[in-house]
Amino acid sequence: MIKRTLIFIFIVISQVSSAWGGPYEDALAALDRGDYKTAIEILKVIAERGNAGAQAMLAFTYDLGHGVPQDIDEAVKWYRLAAAQGERSAQYNLGGLYSVGQGVPVDYVRAYMWLDLNVGSGNKSSIEERDELAKRMSPEQLSQAKKMAEDCLEDKPRLCD
Repeated sequence: MIKRTLIFIFIVISQVSSAWGGPYEDALAALDRGDYKTAIEILKVIAERGNAGAQAMLAFTYDLGHGVPQDIDEAVKWYRLAAAQGERSAQYNLGGLYSVGQGVPVDYVRAYMWLDLNVGSGNKSSIEERDELAKRMSPEQLSQAKKMAEDCLEDKPRLCD
């Protein structure tokens, strides 16, 4: 289920970012023609400059192994950087990784925090997953997660994770 949602989010990012033009357009064109090597090279340059959208797309490629060897540690690195900048798909995907312990330890508090931050995107899956996760958390954990999300919103430039 998470993988299907990741694919959906990647498609949405791709469609939105094609409107941005420039390097994104070049990376997407390379992806469309199956030239993953070129797409990854372009995305890395943009991501290393701090572009959250490119960081999320790069994370996705590492997460699923599209054009690069699958590397969950590298995916988590890029998801964290993008999510801390408010990139919605990265927040959602990072929350999912924490909820199941993929590439990171299982941590319901962090999973809830990232999913809660993503709720503003209108992603119904984020709301459902956050609320389901809350059922498995103690009141203390839930309070801590909400406080972390609030702190993250107040101090956007810092890495919230």
